[in-house]
Amino acid sequence: MAQALGIITITINGQTLDTLPGTKFDMGGAINKPLVTNSRVHYVQSFKESHLECEVAFTTGTDITAFMGTDLSITIQCDTGQSYVMAGAFYAGDKGAELDGKDGKVKLVYNGMPAQPYS
Repeated sequence: MAQALGIITITINGQTLDTLPGTKFDMGGAINKPLVTNSRVHYVQSFKESHLECEVAFTTGTDITAFMGTDLSITIQCDTGQSYVMAGAFYAGDKGAELDGKDGKVKLVYNGMPAQPYS
C-alpha cells in the first residue's frame, strides 16, 4: 500500500514554518486549453504562477514580517518524499498578515514562478 500525502513542510529562506494542516500548493506552469474547430482540436498555451496558502501558529517570538517579503526561496516538502522550490516567490496576501486572536493562527499566501522539483 502506498503512502498518500498527509503532511507538507514549508521552509522560507531556510526557516521552517510551524504550519497547521490544510496547506494548499499549486505548482503553476503551462496550461493547455482546447481550441475546437469544426473538424479538429488544437490547444492554446497560457502560463500560470505557482501559488501557496498555509496557516501558521502565531506563538511567542513569531516574526510574521520575516515571511512577507519578495524574492523569497520557498521549499515545499511532502511526507511522501517529493520536494519543490518556489524561487523568487513573493508574499501575496491581500491586506498583509491577518492575525486571528481566537485561534492563534495567521494565514500566509505566496505566488511566484512555476515551482520546480527539488532534491
